[in-house]
Amino acid sequence: MKTRLKKEDVVAWIRGFEAAREAERDLVRGAAVDPERSVALGLALIEFARQHGGNAFQRERAWDDDVRAVRERWAKLRRAYES
Repeated sequence: MKTRLKKEDVVAWIRGFEAAREAERDLVRGAAVDPERSVALGLALIEFARQHGGNAFQRERAWDDDVRAVRERWAKLRRAYES
């Protein structure tokens, strides 16, 4: 069963996301940046990554492979559904 979306609903949905993004930008712009805290947080994240699994690029490649597999499955399902 296909559900058709109305253009107005899609446009309203997109505008909602855009409004949320703009509100978030306004909040971030108003926030004071603490360079010392930012560096400490960055170093803590690097150390965490080192302790929990090593090479980020290997994880990225594995994630890309997973995404590719999911997209291929969806394409098969879509083709079967549209037939």
